[in-house]
Amino acid sequence: MSSKPSTPSFSEKRNRQKADKLVRTAKNALATGRDKEAIPYLDRASELARNNPERLERTLLLTGEAHRHLGDMDAARTCFRSVLKANPTCGRAWKYLSDITKLTADSDDIKNMVALLNRDAVLDFQKANRSVRTASAAQVRQKLYQTSVERWKPYEPYIQPLLSALGLHDSDRENS
Repeated sequence: MSSKPSTPSFSEKRNRQKADKLVRTAKNALATGRDKEAIPYLDRASELARNNPERLERTLLLTGEAHRHLGDMDAARTCFRSVLKANPTCGRAWKYLSDITKLTADSDDIKNMVALLNRDAVLDFQKANRSVRTASAAQVRQKLYQTSVERWKPYEPYIQPLLSALGLHDSDRENS
C-alpha cells in the first residue's frame, strides 16, 4: 500500500521560496568572491530548510564550502559532518571533508571518517530510498562485490603512513 506524500502547507511553500531566494543571493555572493557575506544568507536558508533533508543538505554543503574558502576549517568540518550524519552516502561531503583533512592533517578526522563508513547506511547503500539521477542508476543499486578483496595489497608500502596514522598495524589487518 503506497502513500502519497502530503501536499505542503502554505507556510512550507513560503519557507521553501524564502530559502531558495536566500540560497540564490548567497550563490551570487560566492560567485563574486564575497564568501563572508554569503554565510548569514546560507545560515538562514538552513533554518528554513530544516524540514526538507535534500534542501538542507545542499545548503549545508554551500555553507561548508564558504567556510572552507574563508579558511575556517572547523566551521566547514561541522557543516560537512552534519550532512554526513543525515546522509552518510553524500559524496560531496566526503570529498570536502577529505580535502579539509588533507589540509589540516587531522588524524582524528580520518578515524571519524572510517567510523562513519561502518554505519549501516553506508554498508547497505543499495537499500537507500534516495533518488539516483545518473545513467548508472542500475550500478548504484548493486551490492558490493567480493572480486576486489585485497587488491590494495600491492599499494601497501605507499599507504603505510595512513595505516600507521589510523593505528592499523599488520596484526590488526591480519585479524580483520
